[in-house]
Amino acid sequence: MAGAIPVSRDFTGLLTRGFAMGLVEVLPGVSGGTIALLTGIYDRLVSALADLTIWTKNLLQKRDLDLPNLFQSLVVIVPVVLGMVVGFGTSVVFVSRILDSQPMLVWGGVFGLVAGAVIFTGVSSKGKSLVLFTPIGLLFAVLLNLIPVSDVEAPLIVVFAGAVLAFGAWILPGISGSFVLLLLGVWTTMVHAIASLDLLVLAVFGIGLKIGFLVFSHPVRVLLVKYRDNLMAVFCGLLAGSLWRIWPWNSSYVQESSVLIVVLVMFSAFLVICVLTYAKNHRET
Repeated sequence: MAGAIPVSRDFTGLLTRGFAMGLVEVLPGVSGGTIALLTGIYDRLVSALADLTIWTKNLLQKRDLDLPNLFQSLVVIVPVVLGMVVGFGTSVVFVSRILDSQPMLVWGGVFGLVAGAVIFTGVSSKGKSLVLFTPIGLLFAVLLNLIPVSDVEAPLIVVFAGAVLAFGAWILPGISGSFVLLLLGVWTTMVHAIASLDLLVLAVFGIGLKIGFLVFSHPVRVLLVKYRDNLMAVFCGLLAGSLWRIWPWNSSYVQESSVLIVVLVMFSAFLVICVLTYAKNHRET
């Protein structure tokens, strides 16, 4: 009984952090990985995911299984995932309603969040890495910007590919899974699919997430240990280069909201990320 209280507190803390991660992951520009980093569970979560990946591969290859290691991983992953599901579901319903009624407000907020994420990734890297690797991200963003934006629902194969890549982005601080979906033209499709419970689209997306988990969990842990600054610099360029594409007044939406309100939403979103960035830096010093 003496250990029950700490375990209970740990479960509640992880659940709460997962809820916050789910809330922000709906919007491109805010990474669930960033929230995990700011709340102090990032390294623990990435390690748990990587260990679970190794355990799953051992199971598929019929190797000896480390059950205590599996338990330690699930103790971290389960409450975080439960919290994320609740937070994500709560947020996506809200975002879906605003996207249908006031799309300019949504895109103004998204622009502010991504602009703030440029600052976050920039200060998370170092001068030399920024000079060498930011242009790579910018070039990749330019190439993505050349892909025409479609107003139709994304095909299932693109939904699947987006899910695989989105998982890889989700566990990286600085770039969100929703941002990847946005670049691939899948974000609005998934917002509407979740809000309307489109089971086929959700099933395809779920399979893609599972594949992404098997593919990215362990390599991401290795990359972050060896090349964190370089990755942050690439993301900085990618995010900066994408700002043109998500500029609210580039869209074909009817401007039902006043310019002033959209700008206020944009600035508020930008300010939120700047505050989080300051909190992260203050926490590390």
